[in-house]
Amino acid sequence: MAKMGLPQPKIFYDVRKLLEDKTIDAISIATPNHWHSLMAIWGCQAGKDVYVEKPCSNNIWEGSQLVSAASR
Repeated sequence: MAKMGLPQPKIFYDVRKLLEDKTIDAISIATPNHWHSLMAIWGCQAGKDVYVEKPCSNNIWEGSQLVSAASR
């Protein structure tokens, strides 16, 4: 891609490093289901716009924690 003048995407192996990056405004979460809620909550806490695949949580408690994080 760099040959065509397009920027190379950043690659992160640790989601926490991605969330620390101030140049990233939004994240899309497409991971195994058990990670959806935690990553979405971390994303909200980091001030990122978050798009998360279904299911967004494995149970009602996780879902309510995610709604609370998004509301803040």
